[in-house]
Amino acid sequence: MKTITIKEIEQTPLLKQLSYPTGEEGYGRRLLEELEKLGVESIYVSGGGVLRLGKGYRAIVILVHKGCRRLAAKIRRADAGIDSLEHEAEITLEANRHGVGPRIHGWTRNIILMEYVEGEDMDEWLKGVAERNVLERVLVECLNQARRLDIAGIDHGELHEARKHIIVGQGGKVWIIDFGKASRLRRPRNVTSLFSYLTHGPHSRKILGLLGVESPPIEYARRYKERMDDESYESLLESLGLSV
Repeated sequence: MKTITIKEIEQTPLLKQLSYPTGEEGYGRRLLEELEKLGVESIYVSGGGVLRLGKGYRAIVILVHKGCRRLAAKIRRADAGIDSLEHEAEITLEANRHGVGPRIHGWTRNIILMEYVEGEDMDEWLKGVAERNVLERVLVECLNQARRLDIAGIDHGELHEARKHIIVGQGGKVWIIDFGKASRLRRPRNVTSLFSYLTHGPHSRKILGLLGVESPPIEYARRYKERMDDESYESLLESLGLSV
C-alpha cells in the first residue's frame, strides 16, 4: 500500500477509478478539485488501483492522507440516485455532537471527509465473541449510542441491519456508521431497531444465550417505544441483563 498525490493522479488511469462506476473523466477531475479543497494531499493505492474501503449504492469509501492523518473519504458514485452527500454530512455532524458516528473533518457536494475507523462489522464481531462480559460491554455501548440518537431526534433508519452499520474496534470501541438514510423528520426508533437485530437477527440465539435471557423481552421494547424515557430505557437494558 502506498500513496499518490492529487496532482499525480490527474495524469494516471486512477482518475477514472475515482469516478466509479462510469469512469467519467470530467467527474473524476471535479472530485480531485473537491479533495484538494478539503486539504487532502494524497490517496492510498494498492495493487495498481485506488484502495477502496467500502462500496455502497450511493458512494464508495477510499483511504486518503491529510497532514499527519489517515482519513476516510466517502465519494458519491457517478450513478448515485442522489445529487449530493451534503445532507448525510450535516446529519452525521449533528450525530457527532452527541458522541455518535465517525468524526467529520469536512465535506463538499460530492465528498465527506471523516475519521478512518478500523475494526470488524457487527456481524463478524458477533461471530467471534465468546465472553459474556465482552459482549455486555459492547452491547451497552451500542444501545447507549442508539439512545443518544433517539434523544437527539435523529433516526438512523437502518439499525435493524446493524451488521452493516456498526463497527467494533479494539477494546470494544463502537461506531455507528453510514447516515445516508438518516432523518430528523421521522420519529426516532434507533433503540428498538437495534433491539430487533439483537434479539431476532442472525446471532440472536448466541446473544441471548450468553446474556442468560430465555426469550426476547418484547414487552420492554414496546414500553420503550411508547414512552422513550430514561426509565423505560433502563428497564429495557435490565431485561437483557445489561446496565447503563
